[in-house]
Amino acid sequence: MAPPPLFFQSPIRYMRYASHQYPAIYWSVVIGAISPVIVFGAPYIRKKLGYENSPRIPMTYPRE
Repeated sequence: MAPPPLFFQSPIRYMRYASHQYPAIYWSVVIGAISPVIVFGAPYIRKKLGYENSPRIPMTYPRE
């Protein structure tokens, strides 16, 4: 059995190894790395798809 690959020597091979040996940790890191892109990209995508922001909730009781 070959020793596990080192990350800095072959990152693609190590990611493939980690996805098979430690899937929960691997996908947690992948989703965590993609989240900043989603945070900044989601409003732009929503706007392009035609979604509108919901109206703000009133903070006071309306007067007659």
